[in-house]
Amino acid sequence: MSDWVEDVFGVNTGDGLTGKHYSSFAQVTDPIAHVGKDDFYDNDYAGFLEDSWKFRPHLTLNLGVRYEIQTIPQPPIPNTATSLTTEYTSKINTDSNNFAPRIGIAWEPFKGTVVRTGYGMFYAKTSNSTWYAVRVENGMFQQTFNCTPSTCPTLTFPNLIFPAPGATPRPRSRERSRRR
Repeated sequence: MSDWVEDVFGVNTGDGLTGKHYSSFAQVTDPIAHVGKDDFYDNDYAGFLEDSWKFRPHLTLNLGVRYEIQTIPQPPIPNTATSLTTEYTSKINTDSNNFAPRIGIAWEPFKGTVVRTGYGMFYAKTSNSTWYAVRVENGMFQQTFNCTPSTCPTLTFPNLIFPAPGATPRPRSRERSRRR
């Protein structure tokens, strides 16, 4: 049987290590809000302008430009332990130079056939999970402890700093115990 199955379900294999088959584990705690989450909303703004010119009956030129900006709320609690952590956890810079030109050409060499070509620059939105990491996973708002039996002897599975949501084991019902 796998060690993790023995740990989770408390299977006793006679080796005296039931529930202790790990050599290390990571524990994350939120000493400020005590809930381990960060509810924030980012605002995305964008605009697009385009115009077309017909140089000849069978040749059209399209020119356009798009502008985008993504605004993010600043970190709620920066890590001010050192000047370096203060520098990198106090402010999220907003990328505001996202001008994206577009050009397209449509040519109809003969009736029923159109050849098109185009070029454009595009900007991708930064994922909110990245902003979440920048805002709260900075050593202040959320703290991570990497533990081994020698470095965190009082933190043994399942008695951790705090139980993970939904991870509290439920007592077995009598019905399930009788079936086994």
